[in-house]
Amino acid sequence: MQKGKLTSQIELSCEQTDINDRIRPYSFMSIAQEIAEQDSERLGFGYFDLLPKHKTWVLARMRIDFKDTPRWKDRLTAETWHRGLDGPFFTREARLTDREGNVKVSAISSWVIIDTDTRAMVMPSKASLFVNPEPACDERNGENCPKIQFPKQADGIHVCCKTVSYSDIDHNAHTNNAVYVKWAMDCIPQDITLKRSCTQLSINFNKETTPSEEVQLRWVCTEDSDLRKEFLVEGRSDGFNVFCARILF
Repeated sequence: MQKGKLTSQIELSCEQTDINDRIRPYSFMSIAQEIAEQDSERLGFGYFDLLPKHKTWVLARMRIDFKDTPRWKDRLTAETWHRGLDGPFFTREARLTDREGNVKVSAISSWVIIDTDTRAMVMPSKASLFVNPEPACDERNGENCPKIQFPKQADGIHVCCKTVSYSDIDHNAHTNNAVYVKWAMDCIPQDITLKRSCTQLSINFNKETTPSEEVQLRWVCTEDSDLRKEFLVEGRSDGFNVFCARILF
């Protein structure tokens, strides 16, 4: 297996930024997913490498830290590296840096391999037969992604019901992970999202959804002594938790 990181140069477009010209969390997720696939291809276990084996990657968890939120037209270096097998997950890091090498956004993600015929998770011991379990880079910038749970006793504030539609679906025939981030951010009151910057977003993906499926969205919010807002956003379908996100402002 090749070693090292994959890097590419990007310039943030208007579509990737919000009303305040800050990168949207949804946009960073899309960037991180794309460079993850490019790096997996470079390492020999990308989408088209796994397809003949009836296997594919699925993102299970992700944590994103917005350290100094990039803005429209910023020219950045996007980089990612395979951090190898850690417990039940293959882990990966990604980040955006400016021209001086300052980290603007960093992320850690946890991935699993599923069987495309049965949709069942492939155990790491078997997945390691075609995905190298060793890290391509020894750099480690933080702990693994946390498990997130919606408070059991909380009813939460119901926001809306999303019907999975054409624009939500990717080539795995299910709702793309970045779409859940978009839905979660859209749930939060606009007096928060339009005026404050998201400083951290963690999300767990627990069940895939497919075209025409309905996802109920709700949230709860807490505030700490520093007046930072923490939102927990959950999506449910047919009584099952689809995703749960923890978003800090």
